[in-house]
Amino acid sequence: MTYDGPILDNHFHLNRNGLCLNAAKEFQKAGGTHLVLVHCPDFSAPPTTRQGHHDTYLDTINIAQDVRDATDLHVRVVLGPHPAAFAHQFVKWVEQDGDIGKERAIENYRHSIDAALHFVNEGQAQAIGEVGRP
Repeated sequence: MTYDGPILDNHFHLNRNGLCLNAAKEFQKAGGTHLVLVHCPDFSAPPTTRQGHHDTYLDTINIAQDVRDATDLHVRVVLGPHPAAFAHQFVKWVEQDGDIGKERAIENYRHSIDAALHFVNEGQAQAIGEVGRP
């Protein structure tokens, strides 16, 4: 029996500072046909504003288009706040500013979801994901 259906990676991160397109090309070379590109934040400097989230999500959408242009892979995009990035940010802000830091972290989390929803509603991303506790 031979399988000739799709080969999907449902949680694929690409980073411009890493292998990026080469990783997608290697996946295709190994037989991959579909991938779900999940947003990967810059852990050293995660966004702290609604516009910052918008800009980093837009870069993920642009990476997805670059993959489509460079390969035959079917690409879907998932955007959302990465739990580990937010955990570090939350702890740092609460330690620095107590309740004010907590409110700032909650507001930033909401901004990240709002920015992701914008792209889902525009049809540029297919889902909100990788949210929750690390």
